[in-house]
Amino acid sequence: MIHVLRVTATAAEAEAGARKSLVVFVKSADAESSYAPAEALLRQAGWTDLDLGACRPVSPETVEKLDKSLQKAYRDADARGVAAVLLASK
Repeated sequence: MIHVLRVTATAAEAEAGARKSLVVFVKSADAESSYAPAEALLRQAGWTDLDLGACRPVSPETVEKLDKSLQKAYRDADARGVAAVLLASK
């Protein structure tokens, strides 16, 4: 099953120090086991000061109603185990 969680983290590199919001999709048996892969992916990408929000399962039907970048991340997580998307700033 794919789980989704929203994360706030400090950006690395180009926008160093800026707090950003991300959505992370994780293929896992349950919500509790989703946090470690999400954290590992983000830390490997250089994100720091992670604030991992609540995690919940997400169905393929729900994802089809989302924008294309989130749909792609869902499919990537299904294929690779974990994927993240930076949310656009408003």
